[in-house]
This record gives sequence, structure tokens and C-alpha cells, in this order.
Amino acid sequence: MDPLTSDHCELARLAPSSGQPSAAATIVTDVLIVGSGAAGLSAAIEAAAHGASVVVVEKNPAVGGSTAWAIGSISAAGTDLQKKKGIRDEIEDFRADMDKFKSPLTTSDHPQLRDILARELGGNVNWLARLGVGFAGPFPEPPHGIERMHNILPAARLCVEALRRAAVRGGVNILTSARVTELLRSGGRVMGAMISRESGGVEEVHARRAVILATGDYSANKELKRLVLPTERAEVDGVNPTATGDGHLLGLSVGGHLVNMDAVHGMSLRFVAPTWKTVLDYVPNSPVISKVMEHLVRWLPAALIRPVARSALTAFMAPELSLYKHGAILVNGAGERFVNELEFVGCAVAGQGKAHLIFDRRVAQLFEGPPHAISTAPGVAWAYLDDYAKSRPDLLTKADSIVELASKLGLPSSKLESTVAHFNQTSALGKPDHFARISTGMTLVEPPFYALGPVVSRQVVTEGGLMIDQNCGVLTTQGEPIRGLYGAGAVAQAGMTLAGHGLHIGWAVTSGRIAGRQAAQENFYPSKETAHVQVTH
Repeated sequence: MDPLTSDHCELARLAPSSGQPSAAATIVTDVLIVGSGAAGLSAAIEAAAHGASVVVVEKNPAVGGSTAWAIGSISAAGTDLQKKKGIRDEIEDFRADMDKFKSPLTTSDHPQLRDILARELGGNVNWLARLGVGFAGPFPEPPHGIERMHNILPAARLCVEALRRAAVRGGVNILTSARVTELLRSGGRVMGAMISRESGGVEEVHARRAVILATGDYSANKELKRLVLPTERAEVDGVNPTATGDGHLLGLSVGGHLVNMDAVHGMSLRFVAPTWKTVLDYVPNSPVISKVMEHLVRWLPAALIRPVARSALTAFMAPELSLYKHGAILVNGAGERFVNELEFVGCAVAGQGKAHLIFDRRVAQLFEGPPHAISTAPGVAWAYLDDYAKSRPDLLTKADSIVELASKLGLPSSKLESTVAHFNQTSALGKPDHFARISTGMTLVEPPFYALGPVVSRQVVTEGGLMIDQNCGVLTTQGEPIRGLYGAGAVAQAGMTLAGHGLHIGWAVTSGRIAGRQAAQENFYPSKETAHVQVTH
């Protein structure tokens, strides 16, 4: 593993201090969990099931973390849903296929944790199903050699709600609008935390067994990202604006070891969000509804299901690369191209703020139906030009000329006209342009002309996190366990880069359950304050 020693020196100044517990704690519990996404709630359920009293602290007004922002896919082998479809799958084959997603970003890894993830995921999908999470699928996702992608219905926010209900049923106390400001230690052991309430109060939580960090990634913490990422990547906004790496810095403050902090995945273009409610906003956030949807997806004709799914796609997904391959270009607010659209464009768009895709009737006709889709959720649904015209008219602009299109978009008409003309000239010659985009001979000359956008660049997830052992115990730079401290989810990926659909939520649930089980079985350390304080939700 890359020790990232220099990064630790710089990061240390961002980390909060750690303190000593006072004689009497305001709140006493066996296990304290920081964060309430899929990792934190899974840990809470498991810890409570193993006899521990549990308090979950969430800085936001509602539970969910980054999980609530996700579409919601989990790739797994050996699930009940696979068996129902007659799919025979082996853990060893799944583990081998996971490695096919590795990229140059994979500068470090943790093979033992990958083994655990592959082995445990199938059972954890079944566990979620028993809690009321409905799934569509499994669907294929190359280079997986078999159908393994399970999509949560209607989206990952339902997974959060099912986990929240299960946690409450298990007696877990959940504090929202409360932020952990520092970890407390005594005798080299993490014993709890100081929390700051949004209302202004400050309290101490004494964890008699352990603390679990489940705070997600650091994609929205630009100060932290500037220390570990290239400048152009560090300045990209995160999808979840509250994913600020709190657990990374808390772990660092008590000697935790951060690894693979320079690895990021999922920087992509996203259409700007609609200003009105989407179809998913009207779907009740209930496990019962999720299970009903599972049966509907399984038995109703696809023609009845896909219009609903397409409506969701036009609200949340990114434009497909194939649009550029067939001739579409990206222009900025000055009406100019600024990047080779066939390469990685996330950083370039971030530098421009926003951009529009420009294309003509020829391209539009290609994307009116299969096999070319503007956006897609693999195996579930595809959205075409007409879907955007119906569901997101704010994103689609049509005009009889480039000048008229520029006027409708508020772009300089002469500049956009010259930009398209230059692209056409270069493309017709069959030569690479000044951005090194290889010409396919396709030009934008057939009216009417179209624009899709604006699109913005967003950082979906960062991969770096705390080093942990196979029991999810947080480790120091010397590889020694920090007593009383565990990690789960994106804050504790221990060097793994989880490319492909479904491994991040899968790791959140898997590591959360392991951490919760281990924390609950820690030796009991009695407090001077033994009575449990009633915690308000």
C-alpha cells in the first residue's frame, strides 16, 4: 500500500483534535455510529441484533447519506433472484470478474477485502430483500460473464428507508442534525465523541464498546481534495454536497491511516436537475411499494414499465458517449468547443462551468430509437430523443438554423456558427482537429439543429479511505488496530477501487454489517455514568 506519508502531514492540519471523556457523559450507549447511509444503518441493525444499544449520529436533517442520491445497483453472485431466474453463479467467477473493472486508478488494493465482498454480497442482497427492498434484475453488465446487476426499486432511497425502519424496530436511536466534532479517547482507546447539535447544543456521547465511522466519501470537500488530487479534479463539485470526508479526518485525528486518496471514479457529466417533481418523487418511499414494483417489473410487459423508467432516466442520467461518436459536439457559454469530446470530458466541462451538446437532424434521427440511446440504465430502460422532448423539454432546444439555435440558448450567434463551420470543415477533410479528435467524416449540416443541456460535471465518488483489517477495525500507519474504532463504507475502503455498477452500495452494506457485528462483541467497558439517557429522534 502507498503510505501517502506526505499527504498525511498535510491532511493532519485539517483533522479535528481528539479529546478525553469527561467524568459524566450526556449520552451513554454501547455502540456509536457516525453516519446514516447504507453503511451506518446496516451497522446499526447488526449491532443491535447482537445485543448492543446503538446511537446513530447524522449531521443532515434526514438519514441517507450518499446512498439516498444513488440510482441503486448492487452486483452480486448467488442471490435468490438469480436462482429464481435459473442462473447458476459461482463466487470464484464473480471475484475474477470484479478484477476486470480495474483501471490505471487502481494504484493499490486489498485482495482480502475483495474476497470478503465477493463472498458476502449475495447473502446481503437476500438480507436487504427480507427487509423489504425490491429489486429488478439481475441484468447483464459486461465484462461480467453472467447476469449479476440487481437494481433497487424505485431507487436507492428506498434501501435507506427499509434500513431505517429495521434499525428503529431494533431499538436504535437516531440523532439527526447532529455533527461529530471530535473523537474521545482514554487509555489509547476510542471511547466516544463530542457532537454539536444544529440547535446549538454540544453533548458528549460515551460508547462503552466501540465507535463506527460510516461517513461516506470526501467528494465535496475541495480543501481536502486539493491536497491529494490534481487541481482540475479537486475543483469539481460532488454529487452529494455533504460528502465532506468527516470520517476520514476523524480517523486521522486518532492515528488512522489513509490510503489511495488520489483515486477517484465517477467524474461524469450530468444534466442539470429539473425544477419540478419527477415520477420518482411521487412514488411512496415504502418497502411495500418497492416489493409491489418488483412483482410488476417481473410480470408486466416491458412496454408498460419502461415509460416510467425513462422518465427517471431523463431526470438523473448523463448523456452517452455514443452521441459524440456520431457527430455531436460540446460548446461552452461562449459558443466554442473546448475539448476532444471522445475523451474524458469531466474536468474540461468543470472548467467551463456548464456546456451544451450540439447536433443536427441526422444525429437526432439516430437517437430516436434503438440501438442508440441518449441515456441508459443497463438492462432496465433506455431514453431517446422523444423521451427528453416529453419529460425534459427544458433540456432540449430545436431551431432551423445555427444562428436561431444560438439565440435560443443565449450564445453568441456568430461564434457558434463559426464553431460548427470549423468542425464541419475539419471533419469533412477526415483529419484530426486541433483538439486531436479523430474525424469520422460526420458533419452537422442538416437542419433542424438541436441542443441538449446544460450539462455540468460532478464527482460521483472518491475511493480513498481509512485502512482497515478484515474485521473492519481501523488501523494505524504501522498496521496496528486502533482499539474501539471501526470503519464501514466509502470512508473505509482500505485501498479498494470499486469500479462497475453496484459495488459501492454493496461494500457499504457488507462492511456495515461486519463492523456492527464486531463492535457489538467488543469487551464491555463500564462507564461512571451507566444509565442510558433517552435520545430524541
